[in-house]
Amino acid sequence: MTNLDDLKNKASEVIDDVKLKAKEAKLGAEKVADDLKHKAKETLLKGEQKVNDLKHKKDDESDKS
Repeated sequence: MTNLDDLKNKASEVIDDVKLKAKEAKLGAEKVADDLKHKAKETLLKGEQKVNDLKHKKDDESDKS
């Protein structure tokens, strides 16, 4: 094999490694995004529960008056 062939093979290996690393990074980013979406929905639900609790507490206080 010539030096040129060696360089081509090495370049091909590097390209394959870079593609794999890019896929891994994309997968990691997608996981982080999914986790953030889940946390946001969870926080929204907790907020809605607090609003409902406050609303019902206010209604209960009005009923006592």
